[in-house]
Amino acid sequence: MATTPRTCEGLEKEALTSPEYRAFAHTPLPVQELRTGATVAPPPLLKGYLRLGAKICCAPAWDPDFNTADFLTLLRISEIGEHYARHFIAQVVSRNVFLKRLEFLLR
Repeated sequence: MATTPRTCEGLEKEALTSPEYRAFAHTPLPVQELRTGATVAPPPLLKGYLRLGAKICCAPAWDPDFNTADFLTLLRISEIGEHYARHFIAQVVSRNVFLKRLEFLLR
């Protein structure tokens, strides 16, 4: 995951949770040591979560096993935007209808 100090600062300003939901990384990413002056967008998966309404709970943690920065995120189902909620509900309904038909056919 490409993360720079500017990316982290932007996420802290725009997507940080309220204080009662904050956490602290056991192995913090040494953000200041990575300072290069480059601006990097958040990775696609994180951007997707942010579009859904997820919030960042802490500064990035360093995962040495995968050589990545990890962000603990919180996504409250009640805060998912209407567009995304309709999309996911439609998928669940379609899947349930399919499973019921399949179950009927297998009897």
